[in-house]
Amino acid sequence: MTRTVLCLSLSVLTLALGLWTAGLQSRNFARGLALNDLRERCSMLEAINGDQAAEILARDCALLAPEPSAPAKPAPQNPTRAPDAQSIAKAAARGSQVRGNAP
Repeated sequence: MTRTVLCLSLSVLTLALGLWTAGLQSRNFARGLALNDLRERCSMLEAINGDQAAEILARDCALLAPEPSAPAKPAPQNPTRAPDAQSIAKAAARGSQVRGNAP
């Protein structure tokens, strides 16, 4: 008798747990669908707001475009440039002439 009562109570508890799990899964699925719908609406709003923000920025930047001005002055050339082979040879010749060592 005790064994029958224990088996019956175990089977009833298992059935109750299964029904509770099915109900919970059903509620979670419904909440998931609602959340997915909300996410889709938010993504559509973000897309619309992004397009409007791009249009606003395009209009704002167009208003702030710089006016054409006089052409820029060319950059001054650096007077200290690397010496070439001819200037090195001339400097060496002058140096030897100054010291009295003519080539």
